[in-house]
Amino acid sequence: MTKSFGLAGLRLGYCVSHPSIARKIWLNKITWNVNGLAQLAGVTALENLSHLRRARKIIKSEREFMHIKINNKLSSFSANESDVNYYLIYLHHGNSTQIRDLLLKKNGILVRDCSDFKGINDKYIRVAVKTHDENLELLNSLESIDK
Repeated sequence: MTKSFGLAGLRLGYCVSHPSIARKIWLNKITWNVNGLAQLAGVTALENLSHLRRARKIIKSEREFMHIKINNKLSSFSANESDVNYYLIYLHHGNSTQIRDLLLKKNGILVRDCSDFKGINDKYIRVAVKTHDENLELLNSLESIDK
């Protein structure tokens, strides 16, 4: 919900599951897992489902656009398939810390260094699906460091 409704920083989401799994999650959650402001924002956001439908279409379209462009245009990077609002980019050269620092210093673009993700190594960065203009800016930045 945080990304689709522009609620970044509120750490808000929900889970749909079998009741037995929901009970296990409930028993292991932290006491104050969602604050009052996030709850209010979530309820308000869910009253505007047409926004969610539009956001999902844009995210899907931009994710597919970026996947195609990165994989067809850049030899140093490969975008992984994704069904969510972010995707992983495999680095054929360098490591995630180097690429993160270079993109930030050179272009002011911050990507997620995946070197500390369990099951992933320093050959991946994670990128959020953004607006078309922001995605073009990322593509141009990646192209400028493509080897």
